[in-house]
Amino acid sequence: MRKKDFDFHEKWQKIEGFQDLGPLGCNATIATSVLVFIVWGLLHNWKQPIAYFLTGDVLNHSLLSALNQIIEAILNTGLKLHAIVCNQGSNNQCIVKNKISIDRPYFMHG
Repeated sequence: MRKKDFDFHEKWQKIEGFQDLGPLGCNATIATSVLVFIVWGLLHNWKQPIAYFLTGDVLNHSLLSALNQIIEAILNTGLKLHAIVCNQGSNNQCIVKNKISIDRPYFMHG
């Protein structure tokens, strides 16, 4: 169940609960979901959340830019990125359709 809620963050003097894509901007769309990016180890048992965004029901192509920035940040740490995995939510499908196709079921970065 999606919950819509607002909170005032005193330290930042900011109302939380609207769509917030961090450096990509905020808008007045009410957030109903959280999109979390997590890095998992393949050879060792570890995982680390590295970014999260409060999202509305429909995201625009700015999320594709967020994915590119997150990939860059991961690669800049020296980690080797072997795969990106997501569920088949409509927001994730938007990203996948812009990055891959049936003829090319992968994408290159950089």
